[in-house]
Amino acid sequence: LPGSMGHCMSLRFLESAKGSFSTWWFMLVPGGLSWLIVTYYHFLRRSVVNPFGEHDLDPVFLANKGMAITAALMIAVSVAIGPMAYWSARFSRWAKSRREIGLAGFGWAVLHVLTAVVALGGRFPWSWYTDKPLVLIAGGLALALLILIAALSNRDAMHWMGGRKWKRTQRLVHLVLALVVLHYVAIGKPANWLAWIEGRTSVQTPLPPGTLLLTLVLAALLAIRISVWLPVRPRAARSRTQQ
Repeated sequence: LPGSMGHCMSLRFLESAKGSFSTWWFMLVPGGLSWLIVTYYHFLRRSVVNPFGEHDLDPVFLANKGMAITAALMIAVSVAIGPMAYWSARFSRWAKSRREIGLAGFGWAVLHVLTAVVALGGRFPWSWYTDKPLVLIAGGLALALLILIAALSNRDAMHWMGGRKWKRTQRLVHLVLALVVLHYVAIGKPANWLAWIEGRTSVQTPLPPGTLLLTLVLAALLAIRISVWLPVRPRAARSRTQQ
């Protein structure tokens, strides 16, 4: 019995180590690449091709935009991978990593919040948040829910809570994404979208705002998520049933 307990503890340790490595890998490699692309995109929107050259832009502010969008994208992808695997077997191998992708997105969300509070405190003082209370409420609730989901995103929590309650808790990530949208809507992003559409923006490039693109991606991923409720059965699901 002691040997069996030791073996089980060793397996749990290895699984935990493997999960931690995968989370860091997704955060640093795909997440880091996404952050670089999104951040550079915001420089290009402002006609700055070389971010390391002379310009009057705040690189930390633009980098923080990249962190926010990267976090939302990774969390949304972690939600959509399951339905994507339902429709196409080619996504099945990624479905096993959706927990790590979601945790990586949580990591970028934490970086976004810390950067906004610490590095951009002069640009966004407390009075800015009190003038826009919905920004603070939506962002704070989204972060609190992400902390809860991340803390319970493990096998021990699933056994402790029971599968049904655990799944309901993990599905709060859908509410998180809705709060993220409410967060940047409360900031006033739709007005920027409208200004860009009407050509009234100060940005002199035809590139659309990053949050507008993010909203379109989130809408597409939401459509994929809803699609699993359709009565049509995809070929991937039929082939698994026949096996």
